[in-house]
Amino acid sequence: MQGFAGKDELQWMVNRRSGRKDITRTAINRDISERYYQEEGIRRVMERFEEDRARGALLVMATGTGRTRVSVAATDILMRAGWVRRVLFLADRKALVRQAKNAYAAHLPHASLVNLVNEKEDASSRIVFST
Repeated sequence: MQGFAGKDELQWMVNRRSGRKDITRTAINRDISERYYQEEGIRRVMERFEEDRARGALLVMATGTGRTRVSVAATDILMRAGWVRRVLFLADRKALVRQAKNAYAAHLPHASLVNLVNEKEDASSRIVFST
C-alpha cells in the first residue's frame, strides 16, 4: 500500500461494493466480440471474478483469435458493471500498444485513453496503455 485512501476514494470503494452489478449476467457487446469462443472466454473470466472474488485470470489464445477484442469486451463489461474505474493495458512492444489503443478507441469511444509511451499521464484517463 502506497498510502492512505482519501475521502473520495473511500466513498468510491463503498459505492463500488454496494452498487456493482453481477458481471456474469451483464450482456457482452457483440459489436466488439463477434466469435463464439471469444464470448465463451469472456464468460469464463467473468465467472471466475464473480465466484472466487479473484483479482486475476489468465486467458490463453492463439495468434489471430481476437485477444484484443476479448480484452476490450471484458473491459467494457467491468466498466459498465461498476467493477473497475481505471484499466492498465500492458504490451511488450510499442506497436502493440498503439494497435491496442486504436482498437479500444474504436470500440469504446466514450472512455478516455492515454498511451504512456507517447503521452504524459492524465489522472482523468480511464484506460492507460504502456509497455
